Amino acid sequence: MLEKKLVGNLLRRASSSSRRGAATRKTRDCAKSHSQLRAEPVTRCRSQASATCAWIATNDNRFGGFHVSPSNGSPLPTNRLAFTPIVPLAMTGRLEGNDSMRRRARDLLAAVLALGCGAATATPATAGDTAPVFSWTGFYAGVHAGYSTGDGNAASVDPGALLALFPGVNNATSTASAPFTLGVDQSGGLGGLQAGYNWQAGHLVAGVEADVSVSGIGGRASGSYALRPVFLVGDFDNYTGMVTVTQDIDYLGTLRGRLGYASSNWLLYATGGLAWAHVKASLNSSHARLTNNLIIAGFPGALDGHASASGFNLGYAVGGGGEWSFAPRWSLKAEYLYLNLGHQLALSIPGTSLQARDIELHTFRVGLNRQFSP
Repeated sequence: MLEKKLVGNLLRRASSSSRRGAATRKTRDCAKSHSQLRAEPVTRCRSQASATCAWIATNDNRFGGFHVSPSNGSPLPTNRLAFTPIVPLAMTGRLEGNDSMRRRARDLLAAVLALGCGAATATPATAGDTAPVFSWTGFYAGVHAGYSTGDGNAASVDPGALLALFPGVNNATSTASAPFTLGVDQSGGLGGLQAGYNWQAGHLVAGVEADVSVSGIGGRASGSYALRPVFLVGDFDNYTGMVTVTQDIDYLGTLRGRLGYASSNWLLYATGGLAWAHVKASLNSSHARLTNNLIIAGFPGALDGHASASGFNLGYAVGGGGEWSFAPRWSLKAEYLYLNLGHQLALSIPGTSLQARDIELHTFRVGLNRQFSP
């Protein structure tokens, strides 16, 4: 606004001076055509003995882009601020007219030039002033939490096998429920710590990470059956049974490599490596006699069974995820891992067996990491 007012005042005063005819003949000496002014710097115009030319600031470079240097003498870049000649305003040596008018014109000229130079020096930030590109290189550590689900082992139940435990049983006439399988679908939450190191070269990021989690992953399955042993003496009794299989993972961990693509503060990666877990499994069965036609010592307790085992399973993990750095040295990640934890120990009780098979988990995790210097 100040620049517009100053320019308006300059134009009005120049118009007033020309109407009075005080400087009409002299101003023609300073006026130059557009093609002449393109080839001459401001200093040459000032050197004219006939007049001092006034220049005002404009952002329109159509008129040749004259430039005024700051007070330190260094030229301004051509894309910053152009000064285009408008009209000679005052004559410094030979101008005829009022002395006060000349003083005002000089003051206004100085003000316009000062404003132009000040605006020209207020340049935007250069590329060198921008923030550095984020780097993933270095050590990091953090916490994570998630949820896991998958298939555990399956127990095979054959109630008919229990009939052989009865003394004096007639296998031809005794009956039992059909065999069946109890599958364990396990699931649960987990949480723990991770630490690792990344190397970045351009957009490529490679790294290694280790993690350990405490988990509540587990499963339980139960099934019931019926027995009707018929004895050689002609009597029979009715029994019922219940079998339960459980499988739990107390804690687990992985040691994996990571390979990914980074763009600014984002990282997408694939991962794979070793996986381990501490696994517990158990089989339990209980029975009850529904009739008392023939009481046999030790029954039905002789039909009951219990077996358990625990140990470390070793397998592998593969998956992928993404990580986002939301602040200097801090990042959030989301990750999926498929875990194959190998074979569980085989278990068996009367009429039921737990076969060794792979334990598989699908794990989804989120985490918070803190980066450290390389």
